[in-house]
Amino acid sequence: MANKTSTYLLVEERLGKNLSRYVLAGRRQTPKRSWNAIARELHERTQVAVTSETLRLWFFDMDKELDPEPAAKSA
Repeated sequence: MANKTSTYLLVEERLGKNLSRYVLAGRRQTPKRSWNAIARELHERTQVAVTSETLRLWFFDMDKELDPEPAAKSA
């Protein structure tokens, strides 16, 4: 994320760790944690309301990095 919003920074500060790494760890789990589950957990830990859609917008490229394109899988 190029320009971190004030909400992003607040969540990261209250979380006490890098938000991107935290979300990435959740998305890498097997089975992959849903955006909704991560949003709920962030709210519980930080008391800052963040929706799953907000997370998708902040980390729109994350799933592309985790899931190679179908052509790459079959090669």
